[in-house]
Amino acid sequence: MKIQKAIATALLLTTSTTFAAPPVDYAAAGRNQGSMDATQQAKQMGRQNGLEDGKNRGYKDGYDDCADQMRRQAQQNGDRQGDRDATVRASTDGSDRGTVDGQQKGSIDGNADGDARSNQDAMRDATPKGTADGIAEANRTDAAARGTADGKVAGDAAAKSDANAREYQPARDQYKKERYAESIKSESTIDLGAPAPVTMNSAPAPKPATVSTKRGFADTKSASSAALLQARLDALTLVQSAKVAAGNGPGDPTIPDVKPTQAADKALTYCKANAPTVAVTQSVMSLASMMADSPRVIPSGRPSGRPNMPGNPGGNQGGGHPGGGNPNPAPSRTPVPHPTPVPSTTPPPTPPTQSEFEKCIDTYKPAYEQAFVTTFKTEYVAAYKPAFDQMYPQYKNSGCQAARKADYRRDYDQAYRRSYDETYRLVFDRVYRNIYQKVYGQVFAQASADSYNANYQGHYQTHYANAKAKAFADRQDQLYTGAYNSAKDSTYAAKYPGYKQEVVTRGRADEAAEFTRIPVRLIGLAAMESVKDGIQEPGEKITVDMDLRNFSDSVINSADLDIRAVAKTSGVALPGSVTILPRNLSAKSLTHIKGALDIRMDESALGQTSQVEIQISVKGNRLATETINLNARNLTTVSLIETPVARLGYPGDVKVRVTNQSQLVLPEDATLGLTTNMQGVTFSKTSEAINGLAAGESRDISFPFTNESYDGQTVNFVASLNLASGRRVGVLNESRQVPSLQDYQFKMSNGILLGDISDLKKDGKHRLKVYITNISSRVATGQLTLTASIIGPNASNFSFTKGQQDSFSPIKPGQEVSSDKMVVKAAHDNSGGTFVLEVREGGKLLGRFKQNF
Repeated sequence: MKIQKAIATALLLTTSTTFAAPPVDYAAAGRNQGSMDATQQAKQMGRQNGLEDGKNRGYKDGYDDCADQMRRQAQQNGDRQGDRDATVRASTDGSDRGTVDGQQKGSIDGNADGDARSNQDAMRDATPKGTADGIAEANRTDAAARGTADGKVAGDAAAKSDANAREYQPARDQYKKERYAESIKSESTIDLGAPAPVTMNSAPAPKPATVSTKRGFADTKSASSAALLQARLDALTLVQSAKVAAGNGPGDPTIPDVKPTQAADKALTYCKANAPTVAVTQSVMSLASMMADSPRVIPSGRPSGRPNMPGNPGGNQGGGHPGGGNPNPAPSRTPVPHPTPVPSTTPPPTPPTQSEFEKCIDTYKPAYEQAFVTTFKTEYVAAYKPAFDQMYPQYKNSGCQAARKADYRRDYDQAYRRSYDETYRLVFDRVYRNIYQKVYGQVFAQASADSYNANYQGHYQTHYANAKAKAFADRQDQLYTGAYNSAKDSTYAAKYPGYKQEVVTRGRADEAAEFTRIPVRLIGLAAMESVKDGIQEPGEKITVDMDLRNFSDSVINSADLDIRAVAKTSGVALPGSVTILPRNLSAKSLTHIKGALDIRMDESALGQTSQVEIQISVKGNRLATETINLNARNLTTVSLIETPVARLGYPGDVKVRVTNQSQLVLPEDATLGLTTNMQGVTFSKTSEAINGLAAGESRDISFPFTNESYDGQTVNFVASLNLASGRRVGVLNESRQVPSLQDYQFKMSNGILLGDISDLKKDGKHRLKVYITNISSRVATGQLTLTASIIGPNASNFSFTKGQQDSFSPIKPGQEVSSDKMVVKAAHDNSGGTFVLEVREGGKLLGRFKQNF
């Protein structure tokens, strides 16, 4: 570095000197000098590295080759010895284990086999004899006699039971039919003031609403990982580079990357001495400055040292060289004599635009560098190969000798254990199977024969007893059942006609006694409306018509009749729950009673089935109990046609439909009144006259309103249709969720999180940003005014220091505007409140937003 700076200083201080010289081929001079320097350095480095690599590579290759050979030999010895030892041991173990297991298993299986054969043979021999003995014993019992006796008793009982079940009720019904067929001597009507019955129409059932559902699938996309791809490409590049570096065979050198670092010094020295004209110019000053600032790289050739292989002489001591020291010393810095200039054969060029010194530098330096690089590679290889070949054979032999002295017992032991285990398993299995099968067969045969002889007699006795017992039971059951069924059928056929006659006589007698006890019967029953419109209204008087028939030959005193009504459900009143007839029932008569009892339902019975039980008794005996089902309905139905639309700043209406479900026109003029709990809306009317509503007619009534500040809520709609007389004939009581629709949508932020204004609960000033979006389908027609306020118990703690009101030009549908001028000051920490935003268009409120914080 000091030399470079000195040269640069000398160049800057030297005055311009001019001298004449013949034209020189600067490129040829640079190539000559570069080749000379490269040859000198390459020969020294090539020989030094070749000697070192020959030692290292030879020692390693020799050690590896002989070590592989020794390992294979140790493995072969271990394999052979393991096979011999395992064969001897496995033969003994397999024979011993096969003998023990064969004896044990043969004894167990032989005993089981002998027992099974003896059981099968004993069953075959004992069953026929046991069956025959059982049948003979059963034939000697009284089973047939017992079956006959039991069958007669059962036949008699069955005939009596069937006669009662089949003949008693038909006999009573036949007698009743005969009495009802008797002629009626007199027929009369008792009218207690009830109107004639009318036919009631039922409304069709409403159709169930249909709900459709729809599902959607959001598409998801995954981006490819460029980082992962790049990492794989980088890894591939590293692997390929490693393969190239490690792929050299013995004697194939890796060329050191030696740079021509002296090119600039050589060019400067040469051109200063040989260029015809040297002038201190801006270019020379720049070159000197560059040389003074750039570091000089001293080529090291290659890393010192070599692997410390077993037996490697010298190890890493002495920088890796067998004799110590650095095998790759830096090139000497002694100045090299400049070569004689080579005269150019080309005619002198025209005067250049740059100085001759600059031309020399620009030509000499690249020629030097190119020649240096090319020559260094060739000369390095030429010096490296002989040196490598000189050291490789002797060090390969040294490595082999070291490998032969190593310990290979581990390879022997591993091969021994592997061979032993495999051979032991194969030999043991083969010997075990042979011995086992032989011993098993011998023991099995003897054990089976012994077991057969020991168990046969016991099995014979068991099967004989079982066969005899089963045959005895089956035969006895056969004898008993045959005699029983025969006796039962014959007895039933003989006894049934007599029992039938007895039952018929008794049934007719019982029904005749019932007519004597209860001579009056209910023939018909009907509920009657006081107004013939097909509707059973709350409060309407409902009466009962009935037909009573007196079957006796004597008059029934009216005082002996008890006719009353009993409510079975709530919502039913019975002002006249008991009826007393004004006259007696004549003998053999049919009496039509109209307008009996007084039944009324209140409004709590609307929409449900009410039940009233009619009880009729004669002389204290209940002759009939009937249930009447009543359905309370208003004359009209009142319903919401649709859910109202409440848009802030726009008119709306509540539409109600009134339908006359009776069979008559409304008897009087009526008025429909509506009330709701919708706060922030104003109705232009809350009642409407409905006159002359015909039977089955529907009429739609609209109640207009203006939405001034409605926020949206669950609304209760209550409507009542009243006649001029005050009677209510229709009612609506329904709740619906009615949202408040707006033309504008709001969002707020505290400058960081959208929708978060919780910082207002902290002491100090807070800047807020408000976003307003036109969510309607129309363009605003006037100036927009935004006003903010805070409400709630803590409202006095807040004040707007700036931006409480702001104005905007009209915005289009979907367009968004924002304001960040709003600053709120909180007097101190607080528990929050409600922030309110209102936007007006031309003074009319069209948007409102509330957010709690």
